[in-house]
Amino acid sequence: MFKIKIYSLMLVALGVFLFITNAQCLAECNESGTYIICEDWDSGTPPDPWPTENGDTWHGWEPAGYGGGDDGDIVSSPYHSSPRCLLLLKGDGHKSTVDISHSISGSPTVVYVRFYLRIPSGETANAGSMAHVVFLNTASQAEVALDLRKCGEYNGGYFDCSSALGGKRVLAVHTYNPEIWIANNQKPAGQRDYFIIDDHEGEWILVEWKVDFAGDKTSLWINETAHVIDYSMPWANSSAGSIVLSGFTQNTSGNIHYYFDDVVVSTSYIGPRSLGPSSPTGLRIIKIE
Repeated sequence: MFKIKIYSLMLVALGVFLFITNAQCLAECNESGTYIICEDWDSGTPPDPWPTENGDTWHGWEPAGYGGGDDGDIVSSPYHSSPRCLLLLKGDGHKSTVDISHSISGSPTVVYVRFYLRIPSGETANAGSMAHVVFLNTASQAEVALDLRKCGEYNGGYFDCSSALGGKRVLAVHTYNPEIWIANNQKPAGQRDYFIIDDHEGEWILVEWKVDFAGDKTSLWINETAHVIDYSMPWANSSAGSIVLSGFTQNTSGNIHYYFDDVVVSTSYIGPRSLGPSSPTGLRIIKIE
């Protein structure tokens, strides 16, 4: 009888521990799915201000060391999923924000990155000719990155999405060694389908990015529309080791507020964030495989 009571207490204690542990895990991202990183910024109290260049880590995120500019913050407005999101600020005349990084465990050779991005109206023009948004592995040389790119700014070895677009900016996959910019959906010249960030300022943009290091390919969906499918990219890296959220740009005038929410890194497709019965279901005609 005594042993049974002890076992019962142990089981109760284990149940309480598992409940607390699961609650803590779920608290960092209240979303179902299998993922390596899931972050909605909605739980816990970060250092204030956060992130800072030499500040504390929080939820596994730490300053990436690429920035050196303005502090970010966890803010309650705007947000994609209630009640908070991450703000990274490129200040007036500065080069960049304090970028943040998070380790990706297991060094996977294929990763899916999903996040929501919002840039306020009128601010993409302050990015100059280009600005880094997200890196995989390294922030120092943009080996694997998603960038804002000004159309028609460069020709030749640089990506040029046609000067006819009047200097607007697109979200482009970028790699060095060799340097390549890709934003179109592989249609013939003159029929390219670019996602113009300037036309979606002040909106939450759903970005889904697949990087296949083993196959040297990339795919990009924006607002559930395919822009690049298995495009060949000669990655210098062989696997994913970390993700960096960034707000880098040139030393241009004017502020740029980068709002990030509902960030997921996974080895399988996750889909859009469900916010209720009226939100997207995550079903699509084109399957990411």
